[in-house]
Amino acid sequence: MISICVPTRGRNEMFKEMWTSALAMAHDPSNIEFVVCRDTDDTNPYEYPPNTILIVAPQNGLFIDTIVERGKRICTGPIHMFLPDDILFETKDWDKYVLEEFDKYPDKIALVCPDFDDWDRLGFGIVGFMHKNWEKAVGHYCPCVHGSQSGDRWLNKVASYVGRNVHLKTMRIKNINVRDRM
Repeated sequence: MISICVPTRGRNEMFKEMWTSALAMAHDPSNIEFVVCRDTDDTNPYEYPPNTILIVAPQNGLFIDTIVERGKRICTGPIHMFLPDDILFETKDWDKYVLEEFDKYPDKIALVCPDFDDWDRLGFGIVGFMHKNWEKAVGHYCPCVHGSQSGDRWLNKVASYVGRNVHLKTMRIKNINVRDRM
């Protein structure tokens, strides 16, 4: 099972596009669950995919550390994906490629990041997959600083230092990069 941890706030249509693309492009949609984190003051009408766990709580900006740290406690899948709600999945059978990549590491400790248009400019993955064994080894997924930004950059640096930062070129995402109050 792959648990997709995603915060959303006031973007119910964008959120639906994200999860629709994830399931439509998955090899085995029944092996995907969504851990959705919504802010308490978000009154937008949302439609949720099957296998959704909903967290409704104050988000303090919905940064990566918030969703991953809260979501990991209730994820049923051993592989956790972190992403914002403005990502679209572009590769058919993306889940199969992710599972195959983790199978290359007996301890499953790796950061697996899909390819996207700005990879060359940024030099790191903005969304990624981690196995629960990462947290067992390190003690946490993200920097332990409340409200910290650039958790994706931090994770990529840590994974690079130990030689476990994977640029998964066989899987592509599209970052819509919506600029709003999120």
